[in-house]
Amino acid sequence: LFLGGGCGERSGTSMAAPHVTGMVALLLGRHPHWQSQEVRAALRATARDVLAPGWDAFSGAGLLDFSAWSLVAPPIAQIESPAQDDVLGGAAALVHLRLAQADEWQLTWGAGSAPGAWHMLAEGVGDSVGQGVSWDLRDAVSGLYQLRLRAHWQGRWLEDRVRVQIQQTELVVENLRVTQALADGRWVRVVEWSTAMAAAGRLALERQGQTVHEQLVSAALAQRVILPSDIPDGGYELRVRAEAGERIGAWQ
Repeated sequence: LFLGGGCGERSGTSMAAPHVTGMVALLLGRHPHWQSQEVRAALRATARDVLAPGWDAFSGAGLLDFSAWSLVAPPIAQIESPAQDDVLGGAAALVHLRLAQADEWQLTWGAGSAPGAWHMLAEGVGDSVGQGVSWDLRDAVSGLYQLRLRAHWQGRWLEDRVRVQIQQTELVVENLRVTQALADGRWVRVVEWSTAMAAAGRLALERQGQTVHEQLVSAALAQRVILPSDIPDGGYELRVRAEAGERIGAWQ
């Protein structure tokens, strides 16, 4: 309805919010003991899927449906922590989950605002309250990430997503090069690199996806590693990473 008379179609969160609020009021009237988790779960579990199958960025879980009013024990799939837009860092982060009425569940992570790939963190069956899952951040570079919890219930997958920012005090490997040098009267292959602060190092030689040689070196500003002479000639992928406490650089 428009001021001054007339009516028309409108869309958006401003139009949807009054309808959702009315449904929430009905749910709390019938279940006054429910907390926000149960209310949210009932709305998600009964929403009618629209647009792309499953959760999507435009419609979320889908279109509000009045059948939420009939649920007595709604299925809960919630990432309790970290919270939306939390900033994470260091070697690892703990992800706390709350699950109820789920046949099975999966916790994954993806990089960016619209991840093209999801990487498994944990999966399981049954209920869980406050379960902690460790997320290894040692290879994560600074940027935007998403956590996704999927729970299977009555033939459909329910989702909860949390957007987080990872900020690492990154160590950058600089001046990486492979040279030859004389040592004890013979030619050897030498790998050299440097970092802005004293850092230990990890070097790996890979061939056809297999690690042929791996070596650790102690902390220094400049590193010089002599490769073993028994490594066969051929093409290899050389990877180097600097490490100083919880500050861990990306593989170079």
